[in-house]
Amino acid sequence: MGENKSMMNAAERRVLFDFAGEEEARNWRSINDVVMGGRSRGQIVWDEQGLLVFTGTVSFEKGGGFASIASPPVGTSWTDWEAVEIHALGDGKTFKCTVRTDTGMDGVSYQHRFQTTAGRWEVYTLPLREFVPTYHGQVLEGGEPLDPKKISRIGFIIADQQEGPFSLSVRLVTLLK
Repeated sequence: MGENKSMMNAAERRVLFDFAGEEEARNWRSINDVVMGGRSRGQIVWDEQGLLVFTGTVSFEKGGGFASIASPPVGTSWTDWEAVEIHALGDGKTFKCTVRTDTGMDGVSYQHRFQTTAGRWEVYTLPLREFVPTYHGQVLEGGEPLDPKKISRIGFIIADQQEGPFSLSVRLVTLLK
């Protein structure tokens, strides 16, 4: 019985990114507030322990206040999936998982917050129906709900007046039914 349940659970998850190999992290890119004159710095480092590490410093200088990273196009349909799972180690700060339904980087993004616990590995299960439409960090009241079949990329952002150093280590990103 345990084997069948285990096999059934495996069938209900689909690995989107497994950072065991550096190639999975290679095409991610950082997008920081420097695009609007700010001074925040976020970078992507691949750790040999099989981690994508999003690290840097958020600065409010010159009107800044965010750092983010984004995946390459995901190339897989999210239709029929209900949530995204993030296996991560945080620093106690609040991050947001972002998804986009367009190919650009300056349109609507859908965001879901998750609070990390410093020094503790956790699995964050983020239901797709709870992702909120935003534009430049502002919630779009009455915005279109997320359409999973249109998701083109995923990423992470730190903002919300959290000045200073930050670090988020991600081992695995999966889709969940």
